[in-house]
Amino acid sequence: MGGAEPDEEKWLQRQDGRLTLVDEQNGVIRGFAELENEGHVGAVYVHPGYQRKGVASALLDQLEKEALARGATCLSTEASVTAQPFFAKRGFETVTAQDVEYRGQIFRNYRMRKQV
Repeated sequence: MGGAEPDEEKWLQRQDGRLTLVDEQNGVIRGFAELENEGHVGAVYVHPGYQRKGVASALLDQLEKEALARGATCLSTEASVTAQPFFAKRGFETVTAQDVEYRGQIFRNYRMRKQV
């Protein structure tokens, strides 16, 4: 994949209306998660050096609390092949598998949801 510089304006527009939670410890960002409108989990990312230490679970717990506070009754996401087991363990059900094109490549992901 190319090393193109991110488009700051596009990034700011993308963030509009999203809640982004950041897990930081001693000045190091260990991970982040995004909640979009209507309970959609836009992203959960954990730095490889901090995986399997509860960071993603803590972030998702906070997103779920925020979604409930905003009146959501369901969380949804499109989980990657590697993230699908994590979301399944957290109570998400797989609705369907889908193939998505990104930058000329086809990726499999899973549309998932969880009643809250």
